[in-house]
Amino acid sequence: MSSNIVTTFLELGNATSHNLEFSHSKNVFVSYGEETITENNLLEIRRRHPDRVHIETFSKAKEAKSGADWEWHVLGQKLTLKMRVQAKRVQRDGKLKIKHKVKSSGMQQRNLLLARAEADRVKPLYCIYCTEPQRSFWKKLQLSDDLEEYQTGCLLVDAHDVSVTTTKLDEIEHKCIPWHYLFEQAGSARWHYLFEQANLARWKHELIKVVPSDEMYSARDDIVPLRMDDSGNASKGRRQAPTIADLNRGWNDSFDPTGVTETNEEDIKRFRLAMGGRTYLADQAKIWDCRIHRMLVIDVRPER
Repeated sequence: MSSNIVTTFLELGNATSHNLEFSHSKNVFVSYGEETITENNLLEIRRRHPDRVHIETFSKAKEAKSGADWEWHVLGQKLTLKMRVQAKRVQRDGKLKIKHKVKSSGMQQRNLLLARAEADRVKPLYCIYCTEPQRSFWKKLQLSDDLEEYQTGCLLVDAHDVSVTTTKLDEIEHKCIPWHYLFEQAGSARWHYLFEQANLARWKHELIKVVPSDEMYSARDDIVPLRMDDSGNASKGRRQAPTIADLNRGWNDSFDPTGVTETNEEDIKRFRLAMGGRTYLADQAKIWDCRIHRMLVIDVRPER
């Protein structure tokens, strides 16, 4: 499950980056907006993992009351990570529009996201869709003449680390993580990508010879801290979120505990009901109250 879900998020991040860049081409007159990107990615996650993923789309309200696009729960054996996500696309001109007022509340969308997430004890995130030319920190690595990394077109960042005045990705990129980091730490995720591709299996031993270790394991692959300063220097040695291994193993000091709770019967019941086509009533009430459009639950517990 771990390697499969990592590959899925790697590939979808790569596709998002390529498709968004193509939509920016001068002769391509097709909009590739946040709603489309989100729907395409969630649909593909569900299609690839039918026994592990539940996604429900609710009637879209006129305006959200939570500042978020979707609720996202990752269910582990010991712990469950609960997130609330607002999608943002870096536009053709490079602008990133964080400043957006929710008319019904009069509040900035970011402040509403933070306030509701804190009240509901979930982790508030932005998922930023972007292209390779728009990135500087999370650019793909060229591992050899024939091998290159996937592009990281879906970046997650804690909403606390994003100012309402942010207008450029490079202001916050060093505080972001590619979204597959939620499931596996960076260095091992890269190796999974390389060695799980059937046509690259023959490269396994050759790679060790042709790719220097300091290139294969970049400084970005170290533990992503809970907070960084404005220069991108680590101030605390904790990752922004637990991995699948953490969720199945239990509490430790390596990750930010925001939005993390001990997995209980209610969480398991939520997933069982969802896979049976029914929404957990507490979730339904909360989502209707917040006017969140989508609910995503991923079960990453070991095979039973």
